[in-house]
Amino acid sequence: MKKILLWAYTAWLGFSYYIFRYWIMAIPLYTLRHFFIRRTVSRFGKHSSCLMHIDIRNGKNISIGDNTVINSRVLLDGRGGNIVIGNNVDIAQQRISGHLNMMYTVTHIQHMAVM
Repeated sequence: MKKILLWAYTAWLGFSYYIFRYWIMAIPLYTLRHFFIRRTVSRFGKHSSCLMHIDIRNGKNISIGDNTVINSRVLLDGRGGNIVIGNNVDIAQQRISGHLNMMYTVTHIQHMAVM
């Protein structure tokens, strides 16, 4: 009985991930897509925007700041740890953001130029 329940739970998780990734994130309606994103990630800031076809994995470890734009075909992978995207950040198309990847913002580049 435990094996059947485990199989059913695993199948449900896979199916829900499939629906979210291939159906909901492909919805061209901004408001409806953001409704689901706000319930997936731990924090979604004010005036932030996510374009279509974003892949979010383990959203409870992902925090998105205010005035942030995440373009299409971006992978936000929170399985390896927390991802904190600050305020006023623009992530270009087709980027991978995981726990071990480093992404620079304008603030980081300004501080690096001062050194």
